[in-house]
Formats: sequence, C-alpha cells, structure tokens
Amino acid sequence: MATNFPASSDDSTSLPNPTAVSKTNSPSLGSGQTNQNDAIKAIEAKLGTGASTPTNNTFLIGNGTGTSAFSTLTSAQLSARLSDETGTGSAVFATTPTLVTPKVDTINENTPANGVTIDGLNIKDSKLTTSNSVVTANITDASVSASKLNTGAQTAYVPTSETTTSTSFVDLTTITDSVTVNVGANGLLLVALYAQFSNSGTGATYVSFVLSGANTQAAADAYSILTSGTANAQFNISSVFLLNALSVGSTVVKMKYKVQSGTGTFTNRRISVIPL
Repeated sequence: MATNFPASSDDSTSLPNPTAVSKTNSPSLGSGQTNQNDAIKAIEAKLGTGASTPTNNTFLIGNGTGTSAFSTLTSAQLSARLSDETGTGSAVFATTPTLVTPKVDTINENTPANGVTIDGLNIKDSKLTTSNSVVTANITDASVSASKLNTGAQTAYVPTSETTTSTSFVDLTTITDSVTVNVGANGLLLVALYAQFSNSGTGATYVSFVLSGANTQAAADAYSILTSGTANAQFNISSVFLLNALSVGSTVVKMKYKVQSGTGTFTNRRISVIPL
C-alpha cells in the first residue's frame, strides 16, 4: 500500500488493485497498515491542519507553520505567489479597472473604427477630436490647420503717388490703406508701416496710423515713421510697433499722413497688422 508516496505518486504497479487471488499476507496486514498510515500522515502534512471548511470561491491557503485554511484569495496573496509580476496594488481585470500612475509605452486601438478615447479625447487615424471645448486662451484669434497657423494677419497696399500739405494727420485721396483685424485675448497687435515719401522743402514728413472699433487710438508722432532735412529727396522708410493692453474685438487700423511744412508726397504705402 502506497509505497512511493509522498516522494512520488503511486501507480498501478506500486499500488495495485486487489484481485481474486490476492494474498491477505502479502503484504502483511501490519506492513499495509504502516504504508497506509504513512500516506495519510504525508497528506495531512501537505495540507496542514485547520478547522475551516471549503465554501464557494475559496482556496486552501497555507500559512507556512503547518496550518492551512480555506479562504478567499487577496491580490496581495496572489502577488506573493508570483515571481515575474510588474507593479504593485490590486489585481486588474478588463472592464473599468482603476489604474494609478500606469506607465504605458504603446496603446493600440481595440476597434479600428473607433480609435482610442482617453478622458473624452479621441485619437483616431492620427487625428484628435473632442466633444468638449478646447481652451486656447493664448491664441484666441488663431486657428490651427494641417498646413499653417492662421493668426488673422492682414495687409493693405496703395501704390498711387498722392500728396498733402496738412500739418495734422489726415487721409490721402486713396483711403484703402487700412485693415480690419480681431484683437485676441492677449490684447496684442504688431503694426508694420512702410512708405516711399519726400517733401518739397526741408520740413519733416510723417506717416502714422489710427485705431477705431473695439479699440481707439489717435495718430501720433510717437507712432510714426518720418524724414526731414533734404528737399525733394525720396526715402524708403519702415518700422514695426507693438501695441498691448488692447480690448478684444474687431479693430480697424488705418494709415495717416502730415507734414511739418511744405508738400509731402507719398507712394507705395503699405500697412501690415498681426494679432498676437
């Protein structure tokens, strides 16, 4: 009886079933009883002692001190029996698990037609979409496309040669030297002026600009390009001005002209405005 266990499992040779000609003295009753008792004690040693009884969804768990009990299996107990796990915490299953600071190299979509959605942001075919508002407070006046960043910049050009003798800032005959832009949340505008101009005398000649609409600002020497000192000499002048603390909204930016004295002649006038 049970001549191999517990070193190894018995088989039909070491533990044969009795036959009609089996002898009652081979092995002897004492030897058979000894083998049987050794097998029972080996099984008890393997299982450990304890009074608990198995119930649904419980496992026999040994505590390492010769006792065992049927109980539910915790994530910690499962982790203690694994040698190649990664991370810590609770076991994870497929539906709505809670993961804390996971580190993931690649996320592959399960259903190609749906892409991957992370907290309302869907990634599909290298495109991002969301049903929520995308906050772009720093570039309110800009929209992103596949090929460019549209800042809402505008420019106007008047090639016609025109004159004035006004000593205060005025329009010239052609008044299309203006642009309309939308000032964004940053309240910033870049205004670039360019013109070819001359004066019949030696007085100064000025090109400035005004704002109207959501913002108003009068033309001023401090915001102008100018020449002086040489009669009838033609100059090509340009400059860029940064305006800040402006109000959000549609704003017209228009060129204005004046002279200190004499007659000012202006040609190839250009204005460019970029909301920031």
